[in-house]
Amino acid sequence: MANTLLKVAIIQLALSVAVSFAVDPGMVSRVTPRGFDFLAAAGRRKAEEMARGHRIPAQSGSSGLVSYHVSGMRITSFLMGRLLFVTNNDGLWIYIKRLQLSIYGYFHYSVSLYSADGSFDATVGDMSMSFFIRVGADTRGRPHIISFPGSCNFDAHDVSVDLHGQWGWISDKAATYLQGYLNDEGCLQISNAIDNMNNQQLRSLTMLEEIYDGLELDYSFVSNPRMQMSSFDIKHKGEVYAIDQHSEAPGPIASIPVDSDQTSMFYVWITDYLVNSAGYVLHSYGYLERNVTENDIHTGTKFSLNTSGFPLSVVFPQIRKMFPDMMTQFHVNSTEQPVFRTTTEKMTIIICGDVSAYVMQEDDTLAYLFTLGARLTTSFNVAMKGQNVTWRSKVDSFKLELLETAIGDLNIDMIKRLLPTVMNTFINKMGAVGRNLPSFQGYYPTATNITLGEGFLKIGTDIQQLHTPFEDLLRAIFFNE
Repeated sequence: MANTLLKVAIIQLALSVAVSFAVDPGMVSRVTPRGFDFLAAAGRRKAEEMARGHRIPAQSGSSGLVSYHVSGMRITSFLMGRLLFVTNNDGLWIYIKRLQLSIYGYFHYSVSLYSADGSFDATVGDMSMSFFIRVGADTRGRPHIISFPGSCNFDAHDVSVDLHGQWGWISDKAATYLQGYLNDEGCLQISNAIDNMNNQQLRSLTMLEEIYDGLELDYSFVSNPRMQMSSFDIKHKGEVYAIDQHSEAPGPIASIPVDSDQTSMFYVWITDYLVNSAGYVLHSYGYLERNVTENDIHTGTKFSLNTSGFPLSVVFPQIRKMFPDMMTQFHVNSTEQPVFRTTTEKMTIIICGDVSAYVMQEDDTLAYLFTLGARLTTSFNVAMKGQNVTWRSKVDSFKLELLETAIGDLNIDMIKRLLPTVMNTFINKMGAVGRNLPSFQGYYPTATNITLGEGFLKIGTDIQQLHTPFEDLLRAIFFNE
């Protein structure tokens, strides 16, 4: 008992150190009571699925004059009546009720000079347990789970063992021993499983997720999760980096106000800082540089990059005369980091860049034409249409200037007038249809709602199916993995 208390004290001290290094979160996530109910139901189904056919390590021991060895054990039946998660201000209670378990395996036992072996079927007709855990964060932002063995309750009864063959006369004694072992050791095994998960599984987490080729999201914890009677809130680092290049993006992080919303199962608050950190990486590492050629024009459209086609022949008649019926290409390059801003009314993005034009000559060399500098400010609103995110945009301002030319003065007034209208039409045509919400490894969002705030975006959603974050916990508890 003293060793257990010392272990808990050391872990709590480590967690208090982790909290002292907390920073403002770029992202916050929440699980509500409805979310926990869903996780429990999904966890129960997944536990039953994982258990069937699972093999249990061999066990050896002795009881009085009898020594035994049990091997080749596998779970043949596993049914869980109920799995329940209940939060309070201190942590999380996990209740498992009406668990039924059947195991088949092989045994060998000896009494003095006599020994025998055979196969057996063991059944636990009713098993229930409850235990309390506290979820914290270590100094690297990984989750850390503290178990409290003193809070654990474990009750197994209706236990039967059938030793096949002529040794069935000791089946009742084996059943009594198994029931006693479960009730005596169940809580210790749960505690050991949680400690094992901390040492092996949780400490191996990187808390990084690749979200695009070369980009990753850091969702590590910046403080201990906040558990309340009504929710479980996690503050995340919430910053996008280039893989293996973790330089901090400039700019402040907006404060997310206290919000007691419990309508949806799950919530996530995404700050402008998270989005802008992606823009910082995209700009700094050359992701926003691209050569646009005829191959990038969708087939079936009226647009072409041929100097004698539409729209170049209309917008730049001078180029059509100098280089008739030749293909052009454009080098697009961001000159400043894109800036994303959110208010309660709208979202705004500011993009600055240069566009340099070239024409492909008959000898396959590129002839430089001109460079334009542009600054575009676009605002847009988002909404949900079924399971699609839709949007409508508006060009707030558009500045265009001729920075350099190799073909004499160019009149760009027509581009200034037409481009905002063309962009609005094109973007809003896509936005009316929208984009289906993504699913990730079994996550299927439904009944999603989006709310704008000052410096952040709030997304609430329910989930239809889910690979639960508690699967590893369940696997560790039941199967010692």
